Amino acid sequence: MKIRHFKPKHQKNSLFLKVMIAVGALMTAALILAGGIMVTQAILPNETEFEAAPPAQQNQVEPEKQKRKVITKNVQKRSASLVKRINIVQPQQINTPQVEISLPSGMGGDGTNGIGISDFSGMTNLSAMKIDLPEMDIFGAKAKSDRVFIAFDASPYMMNDDMGGLESYNIVRDEIKKLIKMLPAACVFNVMAFDVYHKEARDVCFRNLVPATAANKATFDRWISVINKDTKRVGLHDYRDRQYEMKYPSPPSSLFQKTETGENFWFRWDGAYKSEVYDRYRIYQTAIEQGAGAIWILTAKWPAPNEYMMPVSQDLMRYQFKEQEKNIKKAKQEGKHVATKEDWDNWHKANQEFINKAKAWVDAENARRKSKGIPLKVVLDFRSFAEHELKLKVPKLNGTPADQFAPDIRPKIKRYNNLSLLAAYEPIFKKVYDERGLNRPTVNIIILLNRKEEWNNKKNAVPKSWAFRNGKGTVRILRGGKPVSEYEQPEKK
Repeated sequence: MKIRHFKPKHQKNSLFLKVMIAVGALMTAALILAGGIMVTQAILPNETEFEAAPPAQQNQVEPEKQKRKVITKNVQKRSASLVKRINIVQPQQINTPQVEISLPSGMGGDGTNGIGISDFSGMTNLSAMKIDLPEMDIFGAKAKSDRVFIAFDASPYMMNDDMGGLESYNIVRDEIKKLIKMLPAACVFNVMAFDVYHKEARDVCFRNLVPATAANKATFDRWISVINKDTKRVGLHDYRDRQYEMKYPSPPSSLFQKTETGENFWFRWDGAYKSEVYDRYRIYQTAIEQGAGAIWILTAKWPAPNEYMMPVSQDLMRYQFKEQEKNIKKAKQEGKHVATKEDWDNWHKANQEFINKAKAWVDAENARRKSKGIPLKVVLDFRSFAEHELKLKVPKLNGTPADQFAPDIRPKIKRYNNLSLLAAYEPIFKKVYDERGLNRPTVNIIILLNRKEEWNNKKNAVPKSWAFRNGKGTVRILRGGKPVSEYEQPEKK
């Protein structure tokens, strides 16, 4: 039997070759079809299918306890691409101001009648946060800040006839009320009334700057409305609970000094110097201790820095007491009577009758004025009024009290000037402003003149220079409640 060998080269149209080609074509088509399906599923995945929850049970279930189950089938294949995470900063990592809050009486506070900011550590100025602040204005004296402090003169002097009476005082009070009313809630504020006529009274509405909330504004409105409400009780009286206590020492002065033997140093002008100079600069110090950025001081007078006297030496004190003893000895040798404490007490008692007559006259005059709508009369010193206005023969003091006093030694006492007095307040500025990141203040001074008082550019230069050196503040002059424009030229650098 002859064996045949399979030779494809010689058998081109063999059946086996045709089968192999057909099978290869079918497998290639199957592979292409399968690859297409896989690519399609990878690019266009099917959406997640949801099945409806089973029907609710017939019994009633409380809404907060009712639950519905949702059965899902995830047919989407896990992607090989990287997952990006979004990190969210937790609230406790945000820097917030650290502010001490003192609660009012009855709420655990210290009688502030409002929520006060007693520590500005960490506090950021609104101006630094690019928040537009309103431009505040009192009688044309303008400033911008989120920390507002106003000090105004409430002494009886402010309401005499030459000042415009109670009507002019009310104009000043209403201007202050208008500014506080328009403060946005983001601001903090405080207001102080002062009276240096017979005493040093610094009556603050709040112990510290407080937020300008509706509640704090209402407290302020009640507080200011009872000050000098009528002519029956003028000046500050019930102020002790709200008297501001200084946190820092005032610039050193000749006041309150003691000799080597412990005696108090004094001279003829101590009383006037304290009320007219020393006490008024303590009003300024109160404002900067509060950390205010915009300050308005409404006052009848503003003393020059060179009226603020520096401490004196022990030698000058010894000279003063030696001269005092010499004057008393000389007066006795000349047969003069040196007034004693008993003489002063008898003199006050003898004057009481004339003081009562003067009060009765003023009451009758005010009843007449009230009926005609005329501003009521305010009298500061009824004894002086009885003697000079009513021409009554009031008793004289038995003796010459001036014989007890030393000669004028003020020219020998060193004085401050603008630069040295500001330098004396520098430790307060550093503690209250610089270390707390607060802008130093703009101080505006509003001088309230009576209708007869002389005013000129020389007098105007005193408050103008001090205000300009305090944040380029301005000065306004009011006479009887009306502005005087000729002294409002801008300060030259």
